[in-house]
Amino acid sequence: MSALPFDLKERDITKQVCDFLRAHRWRLIRMNVSKVQFNDAGWMQFGESGMADYLALYYLPDSLAVAMWLEFKQAKGKLARHQELWHARERKDGASVYVVRDYDSFRKFYDAAFDRPGSPVKGQRELITSQ
Repeated sequence: MSALPFDLKERDITKQVCDFLRAHRWRLIRMNVSKVQFNDAGWMQFGESGMADYLALYYLPDSLAVAMWLEFKQAKGKLARHQELWHARERKDGASVYVVRDYDSFRKFYDAAFDRPGSPVKGQRELITSQ
């Protein structure tokens, strides 16, 4: 968790992690879940209930991509039941779903998952040495 004497707001954690990922060539797509009423036609939902906040894509050659779902929460923030169910369903199907509570923990996860020899995703060391 954070070594700061206070908890960062969710938007601050989101900005830190998203800035890091964009700098490493990830494409971030903000996922919104909402309902809209169309006159007498009833309600239409966009997105899936419990869906993560962001879908992060790292494009590879030959129209392939690495994907991970990111759910942002404050250090003490709790997942709602519908979020837990959505995350579990996605993980069961093989998706990478990560709940981000602070930048340092995310970096440990990221470095272990992607900043290693043989990873198709360029890690921090590869970006620095390739410039």
